[in-house]
Amino acid sequence: MQAIDNRNVYEPLVLTPRQQQVLEALKDTETEKLPLSQWYLGALYALDNPNNPDKISQAAQSLRELLEKLTQVVPGIGIQTKPSSEKSTFQKKRSNIEKHILAYKESHLGDWEGQTIDSDLAKGLTALEEYLELNKQPNRAEKIAKAMTGFDPMFNQLNSPIQADKQKRLQNLWR
Repeated sequence: MQAIDNRNVYEPLVLTPRQQQVLEALKDTETEKLPLSQWYLGALYALDNPNNPDKISQAAQSLRELLEKLTQVVPGIGIQTKPSSEKSTFQKKRSNIEKHILAYKESHLGDWEGQTIDSDLAKGLTALEEYLELNKQPNRAEKIAKAMTGFDPMFNQLNSPIQADKQKRLQNLWR
């Protein structure tokens, strides 16, 4: 009989009480399309595997995915994100603005002085207003920090400077 090399035997993952709490919180908020707890477990398994040379990058990717999608499922935070199929909203807005403003400029021989606002320029300016309004929405890092604080029952009990510092730390963690 040949002896088994125990260094290559993988032990089952044992969760700490905190990891178990996080797992349960994620299970409560996940959906069929967004299996948050499975991504979390995947990250923990990757980190725990001593035979995986890419364990840090694989765990980080699972956690990035989890944080990204967390903003879509945390109830009551008011920052539900749009599906990735709508990522080109800003590109469409910019193209629309450019189209109308260039049409106006061409019809007025490139001269802005003394001109009146016609329908092309009015449409371009309206599209610019909509674009600027969209820019007021929180960015991805801010949405993720807000979603993470949704899991912290004590977050709203902290004073504003501490809340801001905690959100900044979460944003840095996400980056």
